[in-house]
Amino acid sequence: MKEHRSEGLIVPPRRVAMDLKAKDSFRAIRELCELLEDDPEVSDIRALRSALIKREKVESTAVGGGVAVPHAHSEGVRSLIVCLGISKEGIEFYSTDGGPVHIVAMVCAPDRNFEDYLGCIRRLTKILGRKDIREALLKARDPEEVTEVLKLRKEGRCTV
Repeated sequence: MKEHRSEGLIVPPRRVAMDLKAKDSFRAIRELCELLEDDPEVSDIRALRSALIKREKVESTAVGGGVAVPHAHSEGVRSLIVCLGISKEGIEFYSTDGGPVHIVAMVCAPDRNFEDYLGCIRRLTKILGRKDIREALLKARDPEEVTEVLKLRKEGRCTV
């Protein structure tokens, strides 16, 4: 089963961090990369982490509303990967709205996969732009529930 499809978005529980401890954007990226250390779709975790941090240094990936979508292309991944992290305390992502980030959706793609990569970022931004989705994700008790929230959203059945 493919874990990302253009018509829908599935983030498997193994790629969800429920309690990010990071206090800043760079530590949050490192923490989410730890989820991928043994992932079969990751061939070089150091190259991936480096690409993500390099991209974040160019400009903050915070999109407002307590959400950030760090993203990068890297030959360190074999296919499009999405990870999601939740922070109850909030993370400094240097967002334009000045608020802390509580939901971090990290997107990684091989260098050759531009269309799916951009489509995924657009879809995530749209989904996480909805207050009801953000509230449901922050209320989730475990990674399986996070996956279910996104699945219900894909099916148009997410209500909080």
